[in-house]
Amino acid sequence: MTDDQVPRQLTLPPDLQAQITKLILAIPRPRYSDTVRQMLLDHGLVTEDELAEFRGDSLSTIQAYRARGQMPPYFKWGSLICYRTDDIAALITGERIENAAYKRRKASNADLLGQPTT
Repeated sequence: MTDDQVPRQLTLPPDLQAQITKLILAIPRPRYSDTVRQMLLDHGLVTEDELAEFRGDSLSTIQAYRARGQMPPYFKWGSLICYRTDDIAALITGERIENAAYKRRKASNADLLGQPTT
């Protein structure tokens, strides 16, 4: 190889190199591959990260709920925590709220139809 063919290395000032390193380390990386993600979906599992994104909460909030026992049973494999999608759906549907307007409308419809209210 001649001197013209040797790739040149760029030397950056230390402060700029530190900033670049910090930016590179700040890039979010998936904790697992697309293959693992597909396998989890095929088995009806969702990760803690995906659940946090779905709920619009931070990961630490989901972890706090889990520590307090406010989350359904989970699976743990290494540092990967997964929930069954059926359990998450049951958790969501268990939080159904009937407000006062709904109850009034339900009662008035029953009165119109001559049915007893429940």
